[in-house]
Amino acid sequence: MSLKAVIAEDEPVLRGELRDTLAKLWPELVICAEVEDGIAAIRALDEYSPDILFLDIQMPGMSGLEVAQQVGGRAHVAFVTAYDKHALAAFEQGAVDYVMKPISAGRIATTVARLKQRVKGAPANLDGILKTLANAAAPKEYLRWITASKGSELRLVTVDEICYFKPDGSDAIAVTATFAASLRKSIAELADELDPALFVPLGPATLVNVNAIAGIARDARGSLQVRLKQRPEELAVDESHALLVAQATGMAADTPDDHRMLATILFTDIVDSTATASRLGDRAWRQVLNEHNGICRRAIERFHGRLIKSTGDGVLATFDGPARAVRCATAIGGSLRGLDLALRAGVHTGECELHKGDVGGIAVHICARIAALAGPGEVLVSSTVRDLVGGSGIAFEDRGLQALKGVASPVRIFAVAAT
Repeated sequence: MSLKAVIAEDEPVLRGELRDTLAKLWPELVICAEVEDGIAAIRALDEYSPDILFLDIQMPGMSGLEVAQQVGGRAHVAFVTAYDKHALAAFEQGAVDYVMKPISAGRIATTVARLKQRVKGAPANLDGILKTLANAAAPKEYLRWITASKGSELRLVTVDEICYFKPDGSDAIAVTATFAASLRKSIAELADELDPALFVPLGPATLVNVNAIAGIARDARGSLQVRLKQRPEELAVDESHALLVAQATGMAADTPDDHRMLATILFTDIVDSTATASRLGDRAWRQVLNEHNGICRRAIERFHGRLIKSTGDGVLATFDGPARAVRCATAIGGSLRGLDLALRAGVHTGECELHKGDVGGIAVHICARIAALAGPGEVLVSSTVRDLVGGSGIAFEDRGLQALKGVASPVRIFAVAAT
């Protein structure tokens, strides 16, 4: 029976990122409800009886901590949080797991691994950890004004007036719409004392007031820049901070990773297609290819994949789960035997580059090379796929390390023995 989960997160973008990442890393997990406030989370808990609750700590209506108090051992809890390192230490020592904002696939993978172990037992008692987290969540007083010097003059400046802070040696400069002034604080100290909902880092050395931002765009060199409402200069954004800035401002930021996705790739190929075409003749071969294409298209749809393109005597497709790709390949092979055709196929999971509906990159190259190693009727997969489908019932035969043309390191290959 599939495990069920409820996601309670009031930010739609983060909620979607968490859902999509979980679908890739834990496809068997059923997301039975997505809600945006604490009261709706309680209702979903009562209605769906999920095994796992992903709870944003800061939500309207009821906080994630208040919702967790109502869980009463009915579900395992994973908090979604932007807490600082002190609160995270409490998470690490407790019986709950957490997902950091902004969403990180690496952190979610760790969370998934822990939850898979924890769901084997009863949900833990959360009283102790909730008390610790409640203390960590106590309201913090943030800076509301600063004392800064402009020449020999000292000024009191409210933080709302400041467009951004930039470094000045070990100190900082506060830049407003009309002047810049020095203060005896470092950027690191300011980052700790300012409201993180108001000032976000553009990198390790610049803090910008989100209300001062007019837009985010890339320059001619592809570098991300922030435009300001009341200042002529543009501020450079470190790529590692692009998503955080976009989430804080609600503006879309086109990051390099927007054109990459994690997917399972399937390459198929008809064995001895040239000889078969010569033997059958053009008209009969076209008819065979049409039937082949229909078989492939229906199988890909059946296993919830996406047909990227036909390669003439084969197909390239992507799937959100490796087990589906493997089973699709074996289903296509079985159907083609009825046409007296032999199929070879390769399956690999990795990050793909997206371009106008097509996919490319090293992961696609590796998959094509794996398919080329397959014999008639064989489906070969990488060790990545073999590791990801553990527990699916798919059996493999080890074909050892194989050198693939254009790939720096050998790849361990497995043949599908049974699905």
